Amino acid sequence: GEVQYSNILLFYNDIKVGVTDHLSVGLSGILFGFIKETDLPITLRIKLSQRLANTNFHIGGGLKVNTELDYKSLKPKPYTYEPFAMLTFGNTQFNINFEIDFPFSDSNWTVPNYKIDGKIKLTSRTALMGEFYYAKYNNYKESLSLLGARSYFNKWALEYGILMPASNHENHFSFVFPFVGAKFHLN
Repeated sequence: GEVQYSNILLFYNDIKVGVTDHLSVGLSGILFGFIKETDLPITLRIKLSQRLANTNFHIGGGLKVNTELDYKSLKPKPYTYEPFAMLTFGNTQFNINFEIDFPFSDSNWTVPNYKIDGKIKLTSRTALMGEFYYAKYNNYKESLSLLGARSYFNKWALEYGILMPASNHENHFSFVFPFVGAKFHLN
């Protein structure tokens, strides 16, 4: 029954609903297309997870369904399906998560995408966090790194830091972009 909403710079929006202790459903989208007059990527995510017998390990998996909406008509474009698997180690004070996605579109499987993320809580109100994502599509490669912090308040948290994307796997980041966002527990 837990409901969580988060955003980054109001353009990336994500809502997750805990259907049971082991099943969650989420919907996310990037609304920047309304300003730039480009398509709007959205993702539906269904995830099952399970703690491994009195350990700090959790396993999970599920399916992401991705599409882009035309910014004028809001009609969806072709779908991409991404089965995924994940392994998480840790607790609320320190955790690290490994994820692998297997994109499928146009009757073809493509090269897997990889993500590693984690956080370490420094005080009762502050945590450091990081995320690294790597994807390859044919001859195009991209990565995204996020480094930041999270400040906790009553039922919500403020997130801030920098995003560092790199395209075609250049040996440098394309640019460094500051971000601010928030997470809210709605119940």
